[in-house]
Amino acid sequence: MSTFRSRGFTLTELMVSVAIGLIVIAGVTTFYLSTTRTGTESLKIARLNQYLRATMDLMVSDIRRAGYWAAPSSQYRNSSGYVTNPFTLNGNDIAKGNKSGESAQSCITFTYDASKDGAIQTTGSPLERFGFRLNNKRLEMRQSGDENPFTCDNGTWFNMIDDIEISKLEFDLQTPSPISDPYGSLSPKDVYVRTVMITVTGNLKTDPNIVRTLSETVRIRNDKFGT
Repeated sequence: MSTFRSRGFTLTELMVSVAIGLIVIAGVTTFYLSTTRTGTESLKIARLNQYLRATMDLMVSDIRRAGYWAAPSSQYRNSSGYVTNPFTLNGNDIAKGNKSGESAQSCITFTYDASKDGAIQTTGSPLERFGFRLNNKRLEMRQSGDENPFTCDNGTWFNMIDDIEISKLEFDLQTPSPISDPYGSLSPKDVYVRTVMITVTGNLKTDPNIVRTLSETVRIRNDKFGT
């Protein structure tokens, strides 16, 4: 009759096996945590980009309409007989500025003919004085107000993005030299072509390390006419 002797692991072999197993488990855990962390950061970046892009698109669309006048009227003729757009007159024309205590060029105000009746509405609805501004790390949009003068400090404004802190908002309004007499004998004589470069930098309130900056240049469709 044959006798078989079973042989187990030595203590040294057992300790080496356990060590190898722990190393494998640690590697798998590290990889899992790294993948999860990367995925979480990617989601945060995508979320921040989505918020900033939607806000930028809204600002571009609205600023592009600055100076729009739906129904030119003879009541706006000046002493020389030229028709003057009330939405580009001083006080109503697009202008950069800032709310008190904020950085320069962190606010822009403008008007356009939202009611399409040819006149600026200062009472009732819709009010036709608009704007965007930086206020205590909030990006705000002007909702209403007919105060004079029309500035970045008056009117009613609301926060556009609750989950984002804005560290920089800049509106670089460019008004180059006018194009002289582009229409020959027609009046007025000069045309001002304006552009606005918008820059916004923001971060998630829940993770200040996730930061993004967007920039875009807007060509204002409604040129300003002068003499």
